[in-house]
Amino acid sequence: PQPQQPQPQQQQQSNQDGQLSPEDRQPSAMRVVILALMAAHIASEHRLERLRYALASIKDQELSLTEADLICAVSWYSPEPQLAQGVRDAMAVFTADCGLKKARIALEQTCRHSQFQHLGEALRAAENELRQRWGSQRGDEIWVVFGDDDDLWHPERVAQYVRAIRAHPQLLGVGVFATMARAVSRSSRPEIAQHMPTTAREVGACLERQELRRMDTTERCDAWRRTLRCAGEAAATLPVRSDLPLEYFDFC
Repeated sequence: PQPQQPQPQQQQQSNQDGQLSPEDRQPSAMRVVILALMAAHIASEHRLERLRYALASIKDQELSLTEADLICAVSWYSPEPQLAQGVRDAMAVFTADCGLKKARIALEQTCRHSQFQHLGEALRAAENELRQRWGSQRGDEIWVVFGDDDDLWHPERVAQYVRAIRAHPQLLGVGVFATMARAVSRSSRPEIAQHMPTTAREVGACLERQELRRMDTTERCDAWRRTLRCAGEAAATLPVRSDLPLEYFDFC
């Protein structure tokens, strides 16, 4: 079935405690909610610095009031008291001034967690925030995206996922969206890793200088894209190639 085209939504006003009134919870079209989850283990100053840049790129996500609601939850742990205080300070900046359609949550853990334990804690917190702040209505499209604690997000990363969700002609049969447009370093030398870009604009400059490469330009990814396009509506029935350079944070 064809999905309904999104209709313009009126800007909603929040009450004094930041929650939406029952009247405001009645959207005029299918609402898309994105739950963004991150696991962070901070054991060095360099990792803390990269985390700050990653959090800043998430705060800079460009979403209009009619595109989606975005809830981001970060579960983190640091074994060193001084580093832990630095993470708390970074999270205080991250969770401030979220605005009406966004929520950002920081969860400090008191002991070391595996990555999946962190993601589980983050998911529970994001789901609780969704229920308490917006409620959950039949017809909502709720999707999950992932982020690594040292990766930068393109300003339109979430918006592009949302547009793909709204535009897909067979959305009821889709469980996962994936992108292979991630930019990675062309070198594994340690000195290169210490001087990675700190903003999305710097990523673009590094791509122009060919210091980074986009994974979707590799031969395997390009061949897979051509295969999908040739398959047309039958593309969803094709088995996914096992040699594609996909990580869990490429999925939605």
